[in-house]
Amino acid sequence: MKRDMKLRTGFTLMELLIGMTLISFIFLGVITATAVLLNSNARVKQIDHLEQAKNDLQLEFSNSIRWAKAITIVSPSELTITNSDSSTSAYQLDVSTKRIVKNGVPITSDTVDIMNFEINDYSRLPAPALRSLQLFIEMQHHDFSAVRQTFRLVVSQRVGS
Repeated sequence: MKRDMKLRTGFTLMELLIGMTLISFIFLGVITATAVLLNSNARVKQIDHLEQAKNDLQLEFSNSIRWAKAITIVSPSELTITNSDSSTSAYQLDVSTKRIVKNGVPITSDTVDIMNFEINDYSRLPAPALRSLQLFIEMQHHDFSAVRQTFRLVVSQRVGS
């Protein structure tokens, strides 16, 4: 008894299983690629938050220190600047909120935790002379501690400030 192959239609069970296996591998690859893309997009946003905080701090401290009338280092993590109009700005690390504050008002975003804030005086002359300061700031993203950034900023007072 020969079966007529022309009358046979459809797929065998083995062909269906192989086809389903291949389709499942393709879907698995698509889902994995999508998850990787979404994760990397979230990480880029976290890094952007840190980069923006770094730029804001650099601008704030560069301008304040550069144009200061007088600078007083109160402690290794606290700085008081007297401006040319005789107003003062006190910068310090608020350990409870992990933010840098200026006169009690936070100047860093709540998405960024400041882990370390140190001020070093590089001036070679006594206090009334112009100051050169190095600020060391270590920060991390508030929700994702694996996203970190550390930077050093060296700023000097200008002559005639």
